[in-house]
Formats: sequence, structure tokens, C-alpha cells
Amino acid sequence: MFDFSSEPFALGAAGAVFAMTLSVLGAALGTYYASRGLMAALNGELPQARSYTRGDESQPLLDSPAPGAGPRGALTLPEMLRAFIPAIMCAATAIYGLIIAVTLTAQMNSNHSPFTTADGFRGLGAGLITGLCCLAAAIAVGKIGEKSARSVLAGDHVVPAFVNMVFAEALGLYGLIIGLILLRRRSY
Repeated sequence: MFDFSSEPFALGAAGAVFAMTLSVLGAALGTYYASRGLMAALNGELPQARSYTRGDESQPLLDSPAPGAGPRGALTLPEMLRAFIPAIMCAATAIYGLIIAVTLTAQMNSNHSPFTTADGFRGLGAGLITGLCCLAAAIAVGKIGEKSARSVLAGDHVVPAFVNMVFAEALGLYGLIIGLILLRRRSY
């Protein structure tokens, strides 16, 4: 059986690895989902078929949209920027894992106080909590972003989607805060 008291640095290093790996994996998956929605929107694949008519005529304005053009034409710059926001928000979750990993590594290399077994377990917990929260947050942001990118071309209002993305991103931020609280050393 492995004696954890002999290797607290292994526990701390495992926490740093989990924080970095899970948060970057989440950022990659979230960016994939958001980019998939953006590419579908650019190719003219709208979420639902709509009939755009002029007055009393029953003929649609656009029979089939050209690639990169929705029912209203090509993407404008503000629409393109709105479609890229989910991918940027997903990348931010990777930074949260990096913050925990750097903080944990600095504690392990500190000369002020020894790195104990309790510190190792706290580092492992902080890495797992932050990594898993960032993984879930980035996937949620990516899935919401996939739907909102398609909605941008359809002309729908995407403000509720952006509010949902902010709330999903907050899950990763909460994981970072809990990880930093766990890494704080206390002397009782």
C-alpha cells in the first residue's frame, strides 16, 4: 500500500496536473462545440427553416442561402464578433487551471514552511475541483455557443444565450475560488 505521508509532493503535483489537464480539455471541447456552431452558421445551416415572404406573395425571398450567408445575407462584423465570443469564453477556463497549477507549484517550492501531507491533499483537492468545474463550464459554454452562433444568422436575439454563457462561465470561476481557498494555508 502506498504511504501518502512519505510523498506529499506527489499529491500536490497530481493536483497541478489535474487542474491543467481537465481545464485545457474542457476549453478544447468547448471551443470545438462553439466552432461547430459557427461553421454551421457560416455554411447557411440555420436552426429551423423559416419562410421569408414579401407582402402577399408566397414566394420566399431566398430559396437557399449561399455559403456564408443566411436569410439576410453575409455576416456583418458585429455578428461575426458575437459568434466568436463563446470560443473566447471557453479559452478563459484554461487560465483558471493554470492559476491553480502555478499557485500550487509555488507553494511546493516555498522555503518558508515545509510542504506537508495535508498540503498535498489540499493541493490534490484544489486541482480536481478546479479542473472538473472548468471542464463542465467550458462544455456548457460551448454547447450554448453552438446554438447562439446559429441564431445569429437566423436573426434571433442572442442576449439570453449570452446571459446563460456568463452563468456557465461562473461555474469555472467558482471552482477557481474554491481551489484558492483550499490552497490557503492556515496555522491552527
